[in-house]
Amino acid sequence: MEKLFLHLRKNCGDDFRFICQQDKVFTEHNYRMQALRNIFPGSSDEELIKKYVFVIPNRSFTADYTLFDKLFDSAFGVTEKLLEQIPHLRGIAYMNDIEAMGGASVLLKQNRNDVKITGFNAIRAAQHFPYPISTARHNIPEMVRLLVDYSISGKDCQISVKPEVLLK
Repeated sequence: MEKLFLHLRKNCGDDFRFICQQDKVFTEHNYRMQALRNIFPGSSDEELIKKYVFVIPNRSFTADYTLFDKLFDSAFGVTEKLLEQIPHLRGIAYMNDIEAMGGASVLLKQNRNDVKITGFNAIRAAQHFPYPISTARHNIPEMVRLLVDYSISGKDCQISVKPEVLLK
């Protein structure tokens, strides 16, 4: 995630936001917040959240349509609100590629091509979406290999595998 945030910072300066649910912002293991801490080491969490995080309410979905549609539609609405509040925004980071596609759809609808978008998971639909989406792909085979090695060795599993980053 850090590379994706650095990509936004390089291309957008400080004019980007990370969209994050309220219950996920302050979790200890939020690696996206950790990435912001690494990029801005002198800033407090409160300063980072105020400047770079667009906190949205916790979402609950009804079971009337697919998770893909729920995430896409939610991100579409959130992005419309974010761009109403900050129309000059130059970059938006989403929790995943599905939400990134929902947000990018707002930009397509508004005929904008001046906002950098990042997602996560490198799903095929996002890679071929008509609006460029930067993303990252988990290295699942390496994660499984390390997990098996640790399981066999009996050691505690304290590993971190860096994802492959695909910038657009």
